[in-house]
Amino acid sequence: KSLKLMCRDAMLGIAAARLAWQDAALADGAVAPERVGIVLGADRIVTSLEDSLPSYQASIADGRFDFARWILVGIPQTYPLSFLKVLPNMIGSHVSITQDARGPNNTIHHGEVSSLVSVIEAARVLGRGAADVMIAGGAASEMQPYNLMANGPTRRLSRRNDDPAGAVRPFDADRDGQVWGEGAAALVLETRRHAEARGANVLAVLAGWSHPCERVPLGGEIDGTAIRRALSESIARAGLAPGDLGHVNAHGLATPRDDVIEAQAIRDVLGDVP
Repeated sequence: KSLKLMCRDAMLGIAAARLAWQDAALADGAVAPERVGIVLGADRIVTSLEDSLPSYQASIADGRFDFARWILVGIPQTYPLSFLKVLPNMIGSHVSITQDARGPNNTIHHGEVSSLVSVIEAARVLGRGAADVMIAGGAASEMQPYNLMANGPTRRLSRRNDDPAGAVRPFDADRDGQVWGEGAAALVLETRRHAEARGANVLAVLAGWSHPCERVPLGGEIDGTAIRRALSESIARAGLAPGDLGHVNAHGLATPRDDVIEAQAIRDVLGDVP
């Protein structure tokens, strides 16, 4: 019954959150529901072809799509709850229901950085004392034909159709763009006090963060100012120096222009850090 109200993105998000909860060795009911919160990243969610089909079929007249007919008879054929499937915040809503998480609940909708910003926001919730445990991460499926129609004209997608496995090659001299896919990832974040009290296997400490923005000039490109600030402010907040870092997990969009901007920003701030 619940699946009828879920898009693919929500299904992926629920699975990731559930697996993260189990990996954290948290039994159901181990934490008071009011002290468990959710912050998840989401992308634009599009309607599936299956949900669109009845409306389109009802709008065909003499072999052609008729907009007037769509208004009169097409829209009434729409699945009545379809709108609830494409709202970005429904991923977090479904996760909170399945996990019985009654604490703070929020959705971040900032494109490709949504999941990372959700981790930051979850840490802030913990810092305010509004929760003891937070599930953070994100989910997205970009596999619908509507996704390809919307993003094809941007010319940011790889055209290396003859070599799918090697199509995405960030920072490679022959890179030519992104490849859409789908997936989900979730982390369980806790306050140090809560984690130590229950004897949790702590995998990492979130020491610093930053998520600044910069404007995109009309008809132009960003210059990487926000990337430089994100790097410098994060390590400063963590009380570290560039030489203390052992790894940088780059964005790596694999487009000819974006990789140059990111690589230069990393080099300017961090030098020769791997």
